[in-house]
Amino acid sequence: MMKKTLYLIVGLVCAISIKAQPDCFFTHYSSEDGLSQNTIMSILQDRKGNMWFSTWDGINKFNGYSFTTYKARLDNRIMLSHNRVDYMDVDKFGFL
Repeated sequence: MMKKTLYLIVGLVCAISIKAQPDCFFTHYSSEDGLSQNTIMSILQDRKGNMWFSTWDGINKFNGYSFTTYKARLDNRIMLSHNRVDYMDVDKFGFL
């Protein structure tokens, strides 16, 4: 019993004195910051570090500073049939 108590005390002291990770910083983005919609359906990161967000109003690319929105339009090269995107994935060549 004494041995178990000693292990428990040593474990608590180590857990308190060791910090698992540094303090985290979160920034919240919304449509006011450039997202096409506030509801995000899927998130991924490409090889260049860009973050991609799929919404029901297009796909949004975030480069760490600003958003670029890609939507289904007749005059662009994006092959989207509509703006509702529920899921994204990257293939072995790095294409979204």
